[in-house]
Amino acid sequence: MTRLALIGTGGGVGKTVITATLADLADPPLTLVDCSLENPNLELIVRHEVLEAIPFEGPVRANIAPDACMRCRRCMANCRFGAIRESEGVPFVFPWFCAGCGLCAAICPADAIRMTMSVAGELVHSRAPKGPFLHGRSLPGADESGLMVRQLWKLAAIRRARDGWLIADGPRRAGHHLAYTLENVDAVLLVTEPTLFSLQRMQHLIRALHRVRSTVLVVINRFDMSAEGTRETEEIAGSEGIPIVGRIPFDRAVMNSLDKGLPVTRFDSDASRAIRRLWTRVQRELGESQPGRLMKRGFSGLGT
Repeated sequence: MTRLALIGTGGGVGKTVITATLADLADPPLTLVDCSLENPNLELIVRHEVLEAIPFEGPVRANIAPDACMRCRRCMANCRFGAIRESEGVPFVFPWFCAGCGLCAAICPADAIRMTMSVAGELVHSRAPKGPFLHGRSLPGADESGLMVRQLWKLAAIRRARDGWLIADGPRRAGHHLAYTLENVDAVLLVTEPTLFSLQRMQHLIRALHRVRSTVLVVINRFDMSAEGTRETEEIAGSEGIPIVGRIPFDRAVMNSLDKGLPVTRFDSDASRAIRRLWTRVQRELGESQPGRLMKRGFSGLGT
């Protein structure tokens, strides 16, 4: 199995759309993983049937039993995070402010406060037309999406197809979100565009990817927006020895296809033809005809 993650240099560069188009072109069996758990969009483009939804437990939070509460308000006075509020004379916990320290439960004279696990989101195992689709969603305000990405890869290790391609829509955030993804793929397709922000972000990501010795490829989306930006992108990639495997033009057919809920590769257009050439090049760069080119790693989630 060849495992490829698409990482974007910023929001809106087209990472998810390109992920969906590559998935449309790949032969089955195909495993899809959406690591953007805070704002997942791949599920909007890829048709799928949900098979299993698994609640993801978040941090411990305080809960007040109204019937047992004496209304002494000692918890309110001592919560340094301001997480305990009052409604119609009854204290309640504002969950997004609660740090789970347990002080309120320890000092409550009525033993009316319990520390319980909260739900931070859910992980989902679905069936897409070509194989398993692993995705999920973190709840608003939940700061556990990094750990959810880790658990998502554990689920992918169990539910994935045994061969073929694994294509992952990488996380939008860096840090441990990105680290957990890089541990479980063989190569990265860096999706960028010819803007100043993307140029700076691309340089930062390349340094991070080199530290983990990832095989890196670059595709420039909407390359015709700026000839100078495209040239600078090519110079940066060339100085790092990273191949540019595709240049996708701006094409309104992309938005028209999304309005229909379909990837643009289902239609004939400039962008569609460029993406088909991109997929051919990606397969050639990462193909089995080049054994040893990729640094093969097992699913790290299985052992952690």
